[in-house]
Amino acid sequence: MPRVAPPPEKAFCPEPTPHRKRWTRDECAFLSDSGLLAGRYELIDGQILSKMGQKPPHRLTVVLLHAWLTAVFGLLFVQSQLPIDVGDADPEHNDPATR
Repeated sequence: MPRVAPPPEKAFCPEPTPHRKRWTRDECAFLSDSGLLAGRYELIDGQILSKMGQKPPHRLTVVLLHAWLTAVFGLLFVQSQLPIDVGDADPEHNDPATR
């Protein structure tokens, strides 16, 4: 006797992500100069990310890691907490420097 197949289970369909504005360095500078963007932030891949302050466990970890890496590689090869330059990767939509 033929069997009736049960109805298929509903497949998981994630909701589409909303369209986001991809900011540029010039736009962020304008927002900051206008007073619309306050505080510390970074521009990473066109997204404006708020920079949080460092808490004591983070500071201690950075100090200990820096001391260990300096012992292994030498002072000239270890940089800690310094701004980086994104170079030619995508300078228009990236600005990881502290503001």
